Amino acid sequence: MKQLISFCLIASIFLTSVVPAFAYDASDYRDLKKRIKAAIADGKDEKTDLDAKKKLQRQLTAQRTPTAGQGDCDICSSLAEVCNRIAKSNIDPNPCKDGGCEVSVQPSETSCYRIFKNKGCYRDALTAQNRGKVDDCWMVKRDSRLADLAAEIAQLEGDIKDGDNHIDKLKDDLAQMVEDCPECAKEQAKKPGMTLNANGSYTIEAKEPSIFEKIMMGISVGAPLIMGGIGTYLNYKTNQNMINGYNSSYSAYVANATKLGIPFMPPSQFGGMYGSSMGSMGGNPFMYGGMGGMGGMGYGGGMGMGIGMGMGGSPYG
Repeated sequence: MKQLISFCLIASIFLTSVVPAFAYDASDYRDLKKRIKAAIADGKDEKTDLDAKKKLQRQLTAQRTPTAGQGDCDICSSLAEVCNRIAKSNIDPNPCKDGGCEVSVQPSETSCYRIFKNKGCYRDALTAQNRGKVDDCWMVKRDSRLADLAAEIAQLEGDIKDGDNHIDKLKDDLAQMVEDCPECAKEQAKKPGMTLNANGSYTIEAKEPSIFEKIMMGISVGAPLIMGGIGTYLNYKTNQNMINGYNSSYSAYVANATKLGIPFMPPSQFGGMYGSSMGSMGGNPFMYGGMGGMGGMGYGGGMGMGIGMGMGGSPYG
């Protein structure tokens, strides 16, 4: 009995060491895939933000003149004199006793910026109100923003590196999951847009058309109708022009015959019928235009134009 208990104990320890501590299924695989996708999207956003900050950093580094709304840097000469007086005084404790606060008053155009660069004067000798005047200088704003950008860029670069390492870790976990979980392996084998069936076959999944695809489908339906309408109108105008030309020519013929005294009779019934018949044989413009439209939709092909003209006259003339 003791031997049996010992054997069971050893077997349980062996199985515990061999069998994975966690069991996975297809839902765990999909959840981990979503986490990887989200992490990759976050990384792309961070990289876009990093590119924008680096671009701004380059622009500020190259700035040599103020932009609209930025303050002047030539209003701080009096503040420079304040720092110089403090530097030469015997006040104890004197933050400028070693002369570290002295700032040249000239040239006045950059007096605010020189005070800002002298940290003893800017930080230790000036009051908060006077520092506010210095901070309004466009050169001071530029340098302050550049310092902030440098810290933000370093932080983003670190975050991106950590994010890439995290994505690599998740991908390793996903590979291990596929190795340990048969259902996960099947889920990985699924083809995009298809469902894996139990017998190993695939079923195509229905896909909602995108906005672009819907627009293109609308164009494919509407364009033939528009072109058919244009064809109908052009055929109609062509036939109208031919009819007007016939009427004008016939009127000139009548006028010339009358002027020359040639015996003349109005068109006979058969002549008129002949002209009308030939006009009908030319074709109906609305029919051909409509067929052009239906051809674009797959019902028929081509686009036609027919012109018919007839002229009747007296057989005696």
